[in-house]
Amino acid sequence: MPDLDRIIALVSDALGPAEGEPVELTAGLTNRNLRMRFGGADYVLRLCGEDTEVLGIDRGAEWAATQAAHAAGVAPDPVLYLPDEQALVTRFVE
Repeated sequence: MPDLDRIIALVSDALGPAEGEPVELTAGLTNRNLRMRFGGADYVLRLCGEDTEVLGIDRGAEWAATQAAHAAGVAPDPVLYLPDEQALVTRFVE
């Protein structure tokens, strides 16, 4: 399991201080998804599950696909990718 406190600290360094507690979002078969507020804006913090590479999941490719999907107007704004922590951050969309 990723070190949530460490990841929150890294995201806070990039986006501003964390505000409030994370809210678990349902869904996601291989990830833990949390809604969080950093620096006055809402984000989704996507924590990649352990050992997902055995399923053929490439998080770098997922990040690139998220960027392409956003550019095409069909995905939220990709904000931050922490490959060492296996975490992605996107803007939260209602």
